[in-house]
Amino acid sequence: MDSVNSSTTNSAQILLVGAGQLGSRYLQGLAACETPLIITVIDPSQKSLVTAQTRWEEVAGGISPHEIHFFQTLEGLADEVDLCLVTTTADVRVLVIEQVLSTSRVCYWVLEKVLAQSVGQIVQLEQSLSGAQGVWVNTVRRACSWHQRILQQLPGESPWQILGEGGAWGLACNSIHYIDLIAWWTSEELISVDIVGLEKWFPSKRDGFWEVSGKLQMFYSGGSELELSADKSNTRFSLTLRNGQANWRLDESDGNFTNSSGFSLPGKLEFQSELTGPLVDQILKIGKCSLPALPESAKMHRSLITALLDHWNASHQSNDTLLPIT
Repeated sequence: MDSVNSSTTNSAQILLVGAGQLGSRYLQGLAACETPLIITVIDPSQKSLVTAQTRWEEVAGGISPHEIHFFQTLEGLADEVDLCLVTTTADVRVLVIEQVLSTSRVCYWVLEKVLAQSVGQIVQLEQSLSGAQGVWVNTVRRACSWHQRILQQLPGESPWQILGEGGAWGLACNSIHYIDLIAWWTSEELISVDIVGLEKWFPSKRDGFWEVSGKLQMFYSGGSELELSADKSNTRFSLTLRNGQANWRLDESDGNFTNSSGFSLPGKLEFQSELTGPLVDQILKIGKCSLPALPESAKMHRSLITALLDHWNASHQSNDTLLPIT
């Protein structure tokens, strides 16, 4: 296999590891980048690569200024990679990062959540990436223009009391999105996670991974509290925010943010295919982006993984070291 080093010296080298449902949407977003790119897509599944190539052609067609390669292994990567996007499942993320680093020098990274399945893996991940110029975690709401506008409308006073509830929305694997959102909106740090209200674990839609029902409670440094709950119903997820001045409600499904005084701020949660292009351009041009940096996100992940793993082991009368979520 030939290396993907290219004579197109003005193009940025992009490595996308993981071409599944989410990874292929990242790839579609790359088509919109203003910066010329040499994109290498890696996935061991030929089926996933075919799907990714089809989705690429849907948006890029034959007129894309970008160069693209699809491989099933990491052999033949460029010696220097400007940005690596890791969209694999959590169980292999640390291994994939180590494999990339054994082959290439990478300047910037964007990692999918959940970062890993144990605190030890998260520490290993932080150590492995300590030499990078920038590492961010894709808890996407910080990058969404609607959520940025919502932040401008929220009164600065804390503490907040926030309730997020809905049906089978993925409490274990998706709660980090809202834990991070509230940390951002309140400028507070996550202090602790309470698992007393958690209930039963059950197999998720992804083979080999699990979900949980019940309630999680998060406590933040400024006194704000976040309660997240999920059951097995089809109830749509929403957030209710309360402080001393007003009550607010965020319904991402309906695309509306309202308060008890009649204020309304409509918007939408952008698709990953819409977010990736501007995000990558920003990183390549100025070395910064709106996503949380790895140290901040890793700290929240460690608290969450520790709490969930404690509940997993108590529920299964086990002493597992890895939490099977992604």
